Amino acid sequence: MERRAAGGAATPDPLARAARRWPHAVALDGAGGTRGYGELEAAAAGLAGLLREAGLCPEGRGGRGPGPVAFLLPRGPAAVVCLHAAPRTGAAAAPLHPGWTEPELGAYLSRLRPAALVCGAETRGRAEAVCPSGTVIVRLGDGWPPADGAEILRTGRPGAGGPAPTARLHTILATSGSSGRPKAAGLTLENHLACAAATERRMLLGPADRWLASLSPAHVGGVALVLRAAWTGAALVLREAFDAGEVAALMEEGRVTHASLVPTMLARLLEARSGRPAPLTLRGILLGGDAAAPGRVAAAQALDYPLFPTYGLTEASSQVSTARPEEARRFPGTVGRPLDGTEVRIGAGDEILVRGPTVMAGYVWGPGSAGGSEDAEHAGRAAAGEAHEPWRTADGWLRTGDAGRLDDGGRLWVTGRLSNRIVSGGVTVDPSEVESVLRDHPGVREAAVVGLPDPEWGERVVAAVVPSAAHGGPADGDPSAAVGALEAALEAHCRGRLASAKRPRRLAVVEGLPRNPNGKVDRAAVRSLFD
Repeated sequence: MERRAAGGAATPDPLARAARRWPHAVALDGAGGTRGYGELEAAAAGLAGLLREAGLCPEGRGGRGPGPVAFLLPRGPAAVVCLHAAPRTGAAAAPLHPGWTEPELGAYLSRLRPAALVCGAETRGRAEAVCPSGTVIVRLGDGWPPADGAEILRTGRPGAGGPAPTARLHTILATSGSSGRPKAAGLTLENHLACAAATERRMLLGPADRWLASLSPAHVGGVALVLRAAWTGAALVLREAFDAGEVAALMEEGRVTHASLVPTMLARLLEARSGRPAPLTLRGILLGGDAAAPGRVAAAQALDYPLFPTYGLTEASSQVSTARPEEARRFPGTVGRPLDGTEVRIGAGDEILVRGPTVMAGYVWGPGSAGGSEDAEHAGRAAAGEAHEPWRTADGWLRTGDAGRLDDGGRLWVTGRLSNRIVSGGVTVDPSEVESVLRDHPGVREAAVVGLPDPEWGERVVAAVVPSAAHGGPADGDPSAAVGALEAALEAHCRGRLASAKRPRRLAVVEGLPRNPNGKVDRAAVRSLFD
């Protein structure tokens, strides 16, 4: 199966290509055993057929394809099959994070407006609770292939879904980005394969590799890993959760040759291996998601772990630049040169700008998107020649919201962020989202959320809150009792509304938020409250 790009060139389906080249090679290695690429291809074809039977058709929405296929599945074989199957219906795959709460899922799906929502037995209840009306719901079977034993819980209207983007999208991924407004990035198959091919060359990958599937399929790194494995013929070693002890054993046994890790995972792996050198069969650890502590990187390098520090973002299909191990040792802190075909330059305010074949087609919603009432004013200004899409410059460079520099050798160094976003354990947290949840509690009048350095997670979320008049201030009655009661109430309040990485780890109850002369919250002063 092939997809045809705008210029008419055929883009190969990576799974179909792998099944032709390596039909008997291991594609998936999980708790349920191994599956070859031929078996994975058949499973994806079967699920695509089931989705069409349930009401999706490539000619929906005036011939522009159906709405996206969202799926709420844990990390495992079914999620891999769904990621490959959805685009075969003409729809984009839209993986949802299993850790999201029902309010988070409901808010996201109300904007995504998927044509179908795929779930498993363990996620069925949440899927039915949050699924928009008119959306197909499919529950997959528990065995292999996932389409066997599947149940169509609700049929829908063919072609139902959100507005069709200009480009045929392969994947839609949630990203909070740098603007403080939720966005959904639309990536094409061409975007993904450009990244896969460039990574193949940078890391010298091939069909003998065995990649630990350590990242969620709702994360761009998890999607990139699935498609990269198919492109190179590598095996995916699947586990539902990251267990450092188990991963250490898999590496020692030679069952994992490569892994994509965030710094927190690397730290836990080093602890689990208790100072032992890296196994000779370990050929690469792609380290990204957040800045890693220099001491942690040096400790891993001293034990001969082949680290490939990388910088990337959802809007660029995962990787922008990646340093090879020898380069990372020689130039500590660099994330290397841009991948082949990718250009990087430094713009105003030291912002990292990116251009190339991995840059997304655009946002499905959010600033600069093709649809949505919130962008009506921007669209009108753009039509009048008064504005360009805010996610890229007038001359077509992606604005990352990150600051950095390029050295004389063309290596990239990331020096910080230009926004208030927080990255905790590789998860990007939008402070405004957490603040909104805190303010929804009747005991809170104002809230400010910031990130603090954390040796394990990179950053941790903390919040300063001003109690409402109904609750009383910190000096009313017994201050410690009042503060303790509010903290307990907010912890319970957030637990039901925010995923774990977004929940504040510490709270400061204050009489007023610190502000600068312009009346804006002084976030540096908020951080100082936790010193």
